[in-house]
Amino acid sequence: MGVSLIQWNALREIERNPGLSQHRLAQLSFNSDQAFGTLTNRLIQRGLIVRESGPGRAVAHKLTPLGTSLCSQGAEIHARIIANAFAPLGASDRDILFALLSRLLKSGR
Repeated sequence: MGVSLIQWNALREIERNPGLSQHRLAQLSFNSDQAFGTLTNRLIQRGLIVRESGPGRAVAHKLTPLGTSLCSQGAEIHARIIANAFAPLGASDRDILFALLSRLLKSGR
């Protein structure tokens, strides 16, 4: 696809969380603030995201059409990998597992 897993994850989090601060996007993508800033600069240079003015001094990130396309392609690959890795579980069991894991992640523990 021409993007690294780290870049795709950043695209995915930007798509999932419109308007979030760069700090929070860094946390969600398991990056430091500095690393995420460098990453977003690279994504901007490649034409995958743009920065827009948010409320106050905030900056919002948004996917470009190319960024959206790559994010979707990556999501399809991700879904195939997850389905393969968790093949012994049925679809409903996978949904339950991911819901539980998401709850753990959101708890911040």
